[in-house]
Amino acid sequence: MTKARQSGLLPALLLIIAASQSANAEVVRVQTGEHARFTRIAMVFESPVQWRAGRLKTGFGIDFLRDTLTLDLTDAFRLIPRDRIADLTWDAAAGRLVIDSTCACYLNVMVLPGNTVAIDVVGGQAPEQSRFEQPLDPPTAGLVEMLQA
Repeated sequence: MTKARQSGLLPALLLIIAASQSANAEVVRVQTGEHARFTRIAMVFESPVQWRAGRLKTGFGIDFLRDTLTLDLTDAFRLIPRDRIADLTWDAAAGRLVIDSTCACYLNVMVLPGNTVAIDVVGGQAPEQSRFEQPLDPPTAGLVEMLQA
């Protein structure tokens, strides 16, 4: 095999590897809804996912412990105002959904059937012993949850 053919194989091989890795990526559409006392964020995953949630300086965060995850935020504000949730951003490198919020609110996260995680940003004071009032950074022990199918 000539050097020209050999040098052309490496880029082609890298392209094939990159394409197969992106084909394995799970893209989860973020859905939202507005309710009288809370704003809900819902996500349906292909399979159970580990996550942890807590407070950030800008509001709240949820870390998803899965390398091949992408959250699609395209329609996140189509049905909700920006009262409780000012912005949503996906930090792919950290696997973190950032929920910017300046309201007097707290977070409630529920695991629902069908690999669904529902995140409520609830108006008012957090109940005592709220699991999601702890700072997310640095990681706090005991915040990891397993999503059950």
